[in-house]
Amino acid sequence: MAINLAEMAFLSWQAAEEMTVQKDIVTARNYYDGEQNAMLTARLREFLNVQGDQEFNLNVCRTVVEVVEERLLMTGVDSNEQGEAKPVAAWADDLFDQQKLAINQSAVHEGALRDGQSFVLVDWDADNQRPRFTPHPRYACAEAGGDEFGCKAHYPDDDPSQPLLCVSKRWVEKLDTKGKTRKRMTIYYPDRVEKYESVGSDWVQFRDEGDTSWPIPWVDKAGKPLGITAIHFPNTLTLRSEIRDAIPVQNAINKSVIDLLGAADVAGFRIFFARGWIPTTDGLALKDDKSNQAKIQPGSILGTAKTDASFDAIDGSDLSQSINVVEAFLGQLCVVTSTPASRVTFNKQVAAEGTQKEQKEGLFAKTRKRQMLYNNSWIECFNMARRLANTFGNAGLDEKPAFVMRWEPIQARDTATEQNGWKVKKEIGVPLETLLGEMGYSPEEIDAIKATDEWKARMGMMQTGLAVNQAAVTNDGADG
Repeated sequence: MAINLAEMAFLSWQAAEEMTVQKDIVTARNYYDGEQNAMLTARLREFLNVQGDQEFNLNVCRTVVEVVEERLLMTGVDSNEQGEAKPVAAWADDLFDQQKLAINQSAVHEGALRDGQSFVLVDWDADNQRPRFTPHPRYACAEAGGDEFGCKAHYPDDDPSQPLLCVSKRWVEKLDTKGKTRKRMTIYYPDRVEKYESVGSDWVQFRDEGDTSWPIPWVDKAGKPLGITAIHFPNTLTLRSEIRDAIPVQNAINKSVIDLLGAADVAGFRIFFARGWIPTTDGLALKDDKSNQAKIQPGSILGTAKTDASFDAIDGSDLSQSINVVEAFLGQLCVVTSTPASRVTFNKQVAAEGTQKEQKEGLFAKTRKRQMLYNNSWIECFNMARRLANTFGNAGLDEKPAFVMRWEPIQARDTATEQNGWKVKKEIGVPLETLLGEMGYSPEEIDAIKATDEWKARMGMMQTGLAVNQAAVTNDGADG
């Protein structure tokens, strides 16, 4: 039976609000890739030796994303299992390596930062008998400028703070080498998977080869729902792109840079001025159509025949004001995106170390928020993977232990001065738990570290040492 999209409001992909979201996503992708519709005039293309209609920009939107993404480094997976033998943690860490997440996590984080959200589809790889992680972007249709591929998360009233209802995936399937295609859609519910193909304006039930039912039950061996297998990675609670606030400033930067180039071309070089005669490109008299008149360019000669003959020069203009305008807009971009100025500005002045640290505080705070959101999503990925391994692979993994994602500290990567400061604080007795917080570890990560046998053993040794020292002090006092 055909299902009309109008009867499924939450799947109305062409609704005005959804189209706006998709267009915003495509715009963010374009700006990230440097496609910002900043075109040069014919004269500037000639001046810069640029062929065709190639655009020109000073792309800082990519930096706005990369400065956060490069600090979101997940290094592995642990669990809160007790004792030396931690089979669930060992299994998860092996899966981390098998899926090459040390590298592939970058695509997930980059997509979420750029688009405002991304997805990881966790399914069962029957050939290799293990779970499989596949990154997916947010869906954008052709009408919005997208590539017709990706996922969409469906929440009640489109409110991401509510429990997730389902995730739909859409793509165009190639049927042969002659260009024949069909549109496909799969909807992932907690307890079932529904497949559709597009026929006219309707979505019709579809079965792949090997499917024995429609919908496909998505339950464990006890008949309990396995959960939504497409994991949503929101960048913020409102699914906001990191680039969104940067786009207007990026446009202003591009305009200012093009203006600077124009000023440099027209007035930034010394130009000679001839009085009493007009220089031409062929040395002959100026033609009526002025086709042989010398052009304004660096080192060119201008002239007029209506005065006594002379030969003068016009010095180039000071371009510092135009450069200051570009610098000012770069500074504004740093403010609205919490991007350190040292990553985007070309000013020769280097800020003092204290100023640089203050500039990075906003970046660190933003990165911690993103890490907490992504951390929850990665935990969901491994929870789903464990359920699939138990259901389809008979792995026999205990599903009670909680996964703990290991992240490289956000601030520890920054300066040797900070690292030396932590070392000094440790030597004078600042608690290790306090130092871990300063290094950028989340409360959950600190709790996981404190739960390890190594931490407990170290704390026990410290307590023993303190007791010995106290006893020695007491004895010395008694002897005195």
